[in-house]
This record gives sequence, structure tokens and C-alpha cells, in this order.
Amino acid sequence: MRKKIISKGGHRKAQKPPGFVIAVLLVLVTVGHAQDEFIADGRAFIDLLVNKKFATAVEQFDNTMKTALPEPKLQETWTSVLTQVGPFKQAGSARVETRGAFTVVIVTCDFQKAALDVSVVFDQQKRVAGLFFAPAKKAFAYAPPAYVKPDAFREKETTVGTGEWALPGTLTIPVGAGPWLGSKRS
Repeated sequence: MRKKIISKGGHRKAQKPPGFVIAVLLVLVTVGHAQDEFIADGRAFIDLLVNKKFATAVEQFDNTMKTALPEPKLQETWTSVLTQVGPFKQAGSARVETRGAFTVVIVTCDFQKAALDVSVVFDQQKRVAGLFFAPAKKAFAYAPPAYVKPDAFREKETTVGTGEWALPGTLTIPVGAGPWLGSKRS
């Protein structure tokens, strides 16, 4: 329910009731907590592999995974990963993605020869429904060249088009009166 408030100019302004704001905050906190739990579960599963507790790991599988990757096959898979990338060193950053009814925890793990993104897929009952190993995606940190003067322009996020074909972009606009390269001169 929105309250109607009339401002000094006689115009009506809608104001969200405090309960709405509290509800939104509770949803955000709950979502963050759920993601933290999934990340903890994903890390714990990887720890089982690192410590060679394959039987315990398989107990966490859903029925499809138990059939596709029984304990001996899981051990063989982990051994094959270690043969290719060397001994496990540490688990690093983690993120959560939702894919349909599944929650995917992606943990970037450092091995002696390479970094891998280990994806642990959870179903709605928090059983492991998938396990994937892929080369880690390198985070790209953009650093502008030395000649860039950040105070000489401003940037505005924008979208061109709508719906399925919407294309996000950043519009860079010079600060000041101009004239600018490509602008018409009087």
C-alpha cells in the first residue's frame, strides 16, 4: 500500500511504507545468507576430494550422479585432474550462479601447474547434481592508459534497444563547453 503525500507545490508524491523497505532488506539478507551456505557446501565438497574422502563425497550425490560417477570413477576423475594440473594448493574465490532449478558454486582452485574453476552443481534438495573442472577464467582488471584524464569526461550507463535485443553500453561524454572533435562549429 502506498501513502499519498502532497508536497508544497500541490503535487502528489508516492512514498513506500517502511514495511516495504524492511521486506526488501530481509529478502536481500536471506539471499546473501543462502549463497553463503551454498559456497560453504561447495568448498566442503571440494575438501572431500582433496582429502580423498570419495565415499563421503558420493553420499552427497543425487541418484543420477551416483550412477554416472560412482566412488571408483570419482577417484579416477580426481586422480586424472591431479595428473594434469599437479597437486592441489588452495581454494580461492567462489561465486554462485543459478541455472534453472540448479545452484552452481564455482570455486577457483590453485593447483601446482594451473588454476581451475571447480563447479559443484546442487539440486533443490542440496544434493550434488554435477561436478565440472575447467580452466579458471582470469579476472580482467582494466587500467586506463596514463594519458587518460578522468576528470575530462563523464560516463553514463545506457541501453540501446529493448527486450531480447537490448544492448547495454557506456556513453562517454566530454565535460565542458566544447567544441569537440566531430561537433559542428558555429
